[in-house]
Amino acid sequence: MTEDQTRDSYIAKMGEQLGRVFHALDHDLTWMQWRWRQLRILFEDKPSRVDLLNESAPFFFYLVQRVFYEDTLLGIARLVSGEKSAGHEVLTIRRLEKLVNDPIRPEVRALIERAKDASKFAVIYRNTLIAHRNLEQSLRTKNKSLPGVTSQQVEASLGALQNLMDCVERHYCNASSRAGPALGDAKELLYVLRDGIERRNERREAWNRGENVPAPPSEI
Repeated sequence: MTEDQTRDSYIAKMGEQLGRVFHALDHDLTWMQWRWRQLRILFEDKPSRVDLLNESAPFFFYLVQRVFYEDTLLGIARLVSGEKSAGHEVLTIRRLEKLVNDPIRPEVRALIERAKDASKFAVIYRNTLIAHRNLEQSLRTKNKSLPGVTSQQVEASLGALQNLMDCVERHYCNASSRAGPALGDAKELLYVLRDGIERRNERREAWNRGENVPAPPSEI
């Protein structure tokens, strides 16, 4: 279904306000999961992939890793934030408690609290280094530094957020949806990089043997 069709389906089953809020939250969480999965494919799943990236374009992929990493933490912090920021209403999972039916409200409340607890690390990083730059941290005027963030923490946070969404969707739609694989993802890029590096190495070996091998174009 298209985005509009998916939204209208949720509205038909959940009502106007809850359907729109749920769809917007689900959209944000799905894209966050897809982005995090790209980071895992490139930098987490296999050390050999990191070697491949470093052999290809180390500075560029360092930036990719940092941007995806910070974007994930920022996205998590947004979803568990309060309902207002700087006087404006914002999209957050906390809105679900007021919008769902009474029978599942206690369960939704408990799942919201679990998601908030699992996401505290992201809120700290958002407030200290991403959305704002804490002066003491930036200038390193104190020896105290932020604890590192692990993949397990991010996975736990995303899992807690997904459990909340599943609870609401099962109640109203008798179903639950999860972010599936995406065509043309980071793994496809890795294959292209591997083939390109192999071709480059073959060309260099041919040059070393004195063979006349056409040079690649100087510009792309």
